[in-house]
Amino acid sequence: MFLRASRSGFVHSARTIAFSTNRHGSSDFEIYTMTSPGGSQTCHTDQAGHDVASAWSADGEKLVFATSRTQGSGSDFNLFTMAKNRTNQQPLVVRAAMDIFPDW
Repeated sequence: MFLRASRSGFVHSARTIAFSTNRHGSSDFEIYTMTSPGGSQTCHTDQAGHDVASAWSADGEKLVFATSRTQGSGSDFNLFTMAKNRTNQQPLVVRAAMDIFPDW
């Protein structure tokens, strides 16, 4: 199992951190959140392809993340956003380029 904490760190008001992991037994990575300290963990993505490098919006209501789900090969990443409650996942940037490590 590989665990990569996102660069974004904690949402200060909610004490929540976002990170990417392949803990669910697949080779692809998913976005999880965890309440601090050592609280509950929630999977936010469950799509074929890697979902990595998440960053919180300033108000803590949204996550932006890099994903390979639109290409299928895992070699090209695009940016998607989603609400903190795991809804409304939608593309932000989809193009033939490596879009990764987003920040608000």
